Amino acid sequence: MKVKVRTGAKPISIKRGRSENGASIALAAAFFFVCVLLIYFGFNMSVIMGGSRQVRNAVDAAVLNVAKRQIETKVRSNNAFADVADSTGNIGISNINRVWGKALLVNANAEEIQRSGLANSSTMGNAATSYQMAKQLNDSLVEELTDPVRLNMYFRHTSNRRGAPLLGESAKLDKAKDTQYQIAMVGRGDESNIRYKADQFPTQTPICGLNFRGGNYLAGYTSMMMNGKPFMFTTFHAAEMPHLISDTVFQQSKPTVTPVGDFSNPIPNAWHASGVVHGEKGNLRASASAVANPQRQFDLAIPYGYVRIKMTNVSKWYVEGELKNQREYRSEPGQKILGLAGAKLSDDKRFDGWANLGNEYNQPSLLAFMDMTGGDKETVYNKMTQRLKQVDPKFTKQLLKKLLAKVSLTTGVTEYFIYPVYKSADHTDPYLTVAPNTGNLPGWLNKDLPLDGDPGLVLEEKALYGEPNHCWAVPESNPAPTGGTKFTGRIDWAPCTGFNQCLGLVKMARETKINFVPPGGNPFSGI
Repeated sequence: MKVKVRTGAKPISIKRGRSENGASIALAAAFFFVCVLLIYFGFNMSVIMGGSRQVRNAVDAAVLNVAKRQIETKVRSNNAFADVADSTGNIGISNINRVWGKALLVNANAEEIQRSGLANSSTMGNAATSYQMAKQLNDSLVEELTDPVRLNMYFRHTSNRRGAPLLGESAKLDKAKDTQYQIAMVGRGDESNIRYKADQFPTQTPICGLNFRGGNYLAGYTSMMMNGKPFMFTTFHAAEMPHLISDTVFQQSKPTVTPVGDFSNPIPNAWHASGVVHGEKGNLRASASAVANPQRQFDLAIPYGYVRIKMTNVSKWYVEGELKNQREYRSEPGQKILGLAGAKLSDDKRFDGWANLGNEYNQPSLLAFMDMTGGDKETVYNKMTQRLKQVDPKFTKQLLKKLLAKVSLTTGVTEYFIYPVYKSADHTDPYLTVAPNTGNLPGWLNKDLPLDGDPGLVLEEKALYGEPNHCWAVPESNPAPTGGTKFTGRIDWAPCTGFNQCLGLVKMARETKINFVPPGGNPFSGI
């Protein structure tokens, strides 16, 4: 059998094989080209991604440096708050809350003085001045904390050393020209850096505070009213360093988004900025937010505050219950004084009346002098202690009594001061002491400024009869008139605001009544 082969079958088979080989080569070439493109774009994407991380890291570092270095931003303190300034006499974010703390105590004291009916023409004026001077420092510091020139300096201190090498060797971080620094108040309602004790404040005083790790702190970014004025403290978390925060937290804490209450122009504690890197391989922008923290805590205090104790001595001379003479006597024992010369009794007999006065000062201590007469002196000590706690919150009534018991009376002195002594330049380690007004008081103590509170009666002291002073008559003829002494007094307390340093005055008005009656009569009758 013959097999018929179709002409051209083989050529057709050869032509189809060449076409398939060419398609394979083209496909391989296309695949290779795609792979090159993928590698190229992958490399560029990795450069961009790596550069983006470098830019973000650089901006994070620059903004964090802004937050860290805000502790260096300060303003000069005024005279009213020199006692809460730092060792250089300046106010910054570390101690601005001390300024507001002192002003808060001054206004709380003024409110109490007004409430007790003992306010005078200086009470509310001094409280208002304290607030105004604190606000001036606050606003001046806010101006410095938001100064773009200063912020750029802090930003570029780090940014000049940071860049994005993946975007090019010359790619350096710079602040974007079209971006403004923003501020926020983060941690609202959390603790400020001011610790306090409730008994530092007068009774019936509302306090916005919180307990944190066993201590009481004034609340940050919480509007509190005192004496009709809004106060606000800046939040600085305890045991926390300056750190980055999310932009979401920052944006929610901006005053334009969430107002902070009645207080205008509060001190910010967080900053936000963006930066851009210009490089040969592209330009990238990033932003960051950071919160500041001075990492310092302070006790609420009026550091230069003091309490005064003032004594007055008066002798009143009577004949049969009728006042004939009155005179002051010195603060020293054993004074022989002629108070009545040629006095006449109802029986026309004349005599000279003498007394040995000042023996109340023959006491072993200032505490014994205060306690020598009867009456509840605890009320007096409580008032003194409450004010002295505004100097040292750890002070107690027991410490006050020990302090007064160590002080010997100084002959001729009628005034004593309880005031703090410090070793630290920023007045954070008070040690209370007592000293007589003899010219050796510290130079900062303004002892001659007027009181901004009036005295009010605290205690009528119980009388001592025939002691510690005594009297006698020198008659023209015997028998001599009968004489007797009645020693008594009153204690007044003048509460003060602390604006002029004085926190209160204890006024001890002691008097000796001397009465002469006919021989054998009762000299204590009628006095």
